Amino acid sequence: MSALQYNPANRALAWEDYGLTSSPPSGWYLQNNVSFSVVVYDLAGLSVVADDVNNWKLIGNLLLSPENAGLLQNTAQLDVGNFCLGTGSYSHCGQISAVPLPATVWLFISGLSGLGLIRAKVRKNHVA
Repeated sequence: MSALQYNPANRALAWEDYGLTSSPPSGWYLQNNVSFSVVVYDLAGLSVVADDVNNWKLIGNLLLSPENAGLLQNTAQLDVGNFCLGTGSYSHCGQISAVPLPATVWLFISGLSGLGLIRAKVRKNHVA
């Protein structure tokens, strides 16, 4: 489960921890809370479109966070797509789209390595 968070001080500390010289794009970010908490994406270029209190959307760009980019060859702040969160007449904007290419590659590699480990374990038990 992911959570939309706003904490500019937290993001400034992340930039300092990772030695980044550019300023954080905004204080908004998406945090993964499935089995542990980690900032996955920073949000940049945010804007709000609102017709009324029941019909609005928040749109912008998804950038790989420094915390997440370390797993993907230090691609911090790589723009991986658009972000959209909406309600009412804009609720369709948050529909799930294709998985970004870097995530797809990592999912594929982890799946193959898992299958390789299972196969090695089966062979080891079969030989013994």
